[in-house]
Amino acid sequence: MNSNHFWLKSSHSFQELFTTIGTPANHAPGTYLFIQGDTTDYFYYLIEGSVKIVIFWEDGSEKTLINQEGGLLGVISAFNQIPQFTTAIVTKPSTLIKVNSAALINYISNKPDLMLSFFQELGTKVHLLTLQLSTMSFLTVEKRICYTLLMLSQDAGSDTSDGLKISVRMTDQELANLIGTSRVTISKVLSSLKKHNLITKIHNHIYILDKEGLRNFVFSKNGMTWNI
Repeated sequence: MNSNHFWLKSSHSFQELFTTIGTPANHAPGTYLFIQGDTTDYFYYLIEGSVKIVIFWEDGSEKTLINQEGGLLGVISAFNQIPQFTTAIVTKPSTLIKVNSAALINYISNKPDLMLSFFQELGTKVHLLTLQLSTMSFLTVEKRICYTLLMLSQDAGSDTSDGLKISVRMTDQELANLIGTSRVTISKVLSSLKKHNLITKIHNHIYILDKEGLRNFVFSKNGMTWNI
């Protein structure tokens, strides 16, 4: 899978680095890795499994930001000693490495190539998150849905005879939580995309039939929306 996308996976070389500092451990679904408001001096590297990154609001509602299946979790707070902005909950049996930020700095302090590579990785993640935020903030809900499908296909897409299959299987509600809209809207837009032969659904997996058509719609300058 690629690492240059908004799902933000890290390269395999970082897994090898973190394994020299921390020990991989298995975590059961429902485990809280860190909680919104916590201050910690460690972060996690997700080797295998799935972790949901959530924001909880004062009224008890929640918004899922990422269903992450690899890479770094909680790294900015660990280095800056600022409270976690999100909560991380294991959603599938997962293997993670818990990395102490001070131990990492101590290990790479005399290895300039590793240090440069690590902080370039962090810089790339900040850049991509900023790009995602600016892009998603100014799109209609229809375009946000199409944009998310494109990013999912980049992260977890595989070419098949039926189209570009998104291997991450998400319910309409999970997709709605990720995008920040309602399940009803997701259902209507996906139905419209199928009617326009841009996507199809097979066994609860989304297949993109016309990637260029989705991209053209997302980045069109007019206020076009689907007839739903």
